[in-house]
This record gives sequence, C-alpha cells and structure tokens, in this order.
Amino acid sequence: MSMYQSDPDLLKLARRLVAIESSREPPGGMVGAARACEKLRRPLVKLVGADGFRSLLSRALAMAKAEAPALASIRVGALGSLESIDGGEPALGVEAGAVLLAHLIGLLAVFIGDRLTFPIVAEAWPDVPLDRPGREDEVAS
Repeated sequence: MSMYQSDPDLLKLARRLVAIESSREPPGGMVGAARACEKLRRPLVKLVGADGFRSLLSRALAMAKAEAPALASIRVGALGSLESIDGGEPALGVEAGAVLLAHLIGLLAVFIGDRLTFPIVAEAWPDVPLDRPGREDEVAS
C-alpha cells in the first residue's frame, strides 16, 4: 500500500459526493470532482484563507497523483481551482476525482480533526445526509 493511499472510508464518501456533483452539472459544465472541490473552497477559505486552501488542495493533488494517474495533467490554478495543464477545464473521471476529494478531506481531518472536518463537509452539502465514515466505534461522552 502506498504511503499516499486514500482512506477507504473517505474514498467511499468522496465517490458519493463526486457522483452527486456529476449528476447535477449541466452539459458542458465543470466535472463533478472540480465542482466538489469548489463547494469545499468557500467554507475552507473562511477557515484557512485562500492561500491555505490552495496549499491544501495542491498537497491533496500531489498525494492523489500517486494513486490516480489520470490526475497527471491537472494542476491547481492561482485562484485555487482545478485546471488542466493546458489551462482548460479538467476532465476527470469519477474515480480520479474521488481520490482527490478523499485526500483533500483527509488532509483537513489531519490538521483540524474529524469533529471539525465533517461539519465543514456537511456545510458544503447541506442537502446530503452524511455519516462520519469509520467512526462507528466512537462512544458518546
């Protein structure tokens, strides 16, 4: 297993969110993964600032590229959005996009903890019921 392997529970959640975003996009619109990252940008910029978000997304992308070669032609633009190396809109499949989103959520959880991360994810998707993945063993205090 790679040092940068995405968390299986977060990957499952990310697949669901990317699929939801893919189903919502109009023809010719931004792909689901890029749209999902854009939805997380607003609450994360409030928390870590624009440079912090760009750094988190850049690191998540670097980690995800080791796991999903389809991400090789994707970069983080100056404003913190995903784009193709040629400057166009990224064309990501659901799986590659989910790997990227799982790493983004995972990095956030490493830095601020699950208890703060999942409310941020829920803020980005208020209409989607979210279970905190892999936390069934937590005991309420």
